[in-house]
Amino acid sequence: MDFLAFKDSLYVGLKFQKPNVVSSILEINDEGVTYSICKNGRSKKVRFDVLKAAFQELVQNQSITIKWFTEKNPTQAKKHHLVTSQQSVVYFSTSI
Repeated sequence: MDFLAFKDSLYVGLKFQKPNVVSSILEINDEGVTYSICKNGRSKKVRFDVLKAAFQELVQNQSITIKWFTEKNPTQAKKHHLVTSQQSVVYFSTSI
């Protein structure tokens, strides 16, 4: 699967498992995706350029580390552990 196919597979309402919560896509626009981050109505936006870089890193290296994500996206990064390729799929795709 390439990034365009991945991007085209996203839809509002798509649910995905994160480490501690099930999130869902709330909005998709030209800039990126907005998804829920917890049950209290909070959300987070991710630009498509960030998703594309993460997708490419996942395909190339089979994992995305917080170090890589923090270096590439310092304003969006939070403290997380190493994300393996299987866990990354739930962040960035329904399947790769």
